Amino acid sequence: MSRRSKASADFRPTELQDEFFDHSEDQIAAAQALLDGLHKGGGQGASALGEFRRIAHSLKGRGTMFEIPSVSAVAAKLEDFMAGLVGLSAADVTGIRRYFDQLDAIVEARRDLVEPELSERLGKLPSPRQAGSKD
Repeated sequence: MSRRSKASADFRPTELQDEFFDHSEDQIAAAQALLDGLHKGGGQGASALGEFRRIAHSLKGRGTMFEIPSVSAVAAKLEDFMAGLVGLSAADVTGIRRYFDQLDAIVEARRDLVEPELSERLGKLPSPRQAGSKD
């Protein structure tokens, strides 16, 4: 058996997707802990925003790599939501939380969303123009 054939035979997408979901749960939990801290008045908005951007970008790329496009779609829309922010207002924190809650729901279900469910859920998320202040 050629090297390529053996690699293909050993490929188990469900195992890799399970690892993706496990790692994503950890990333989302970290984001939610930061959001909780911001809500309680703790933490720095600018550094938290940087961490939210890093996590969203990671989820977007990993969702594509592990063939869970709904995670990529929500994470991409979250990146768009945060694109113009330089600080975080209470409305921004609430909006970001809605995105991470949606990502959490997908990851917790451990399945990709299909149309029309994905479009419906994306449509309920705040748009970038609804983002708050730049404090």
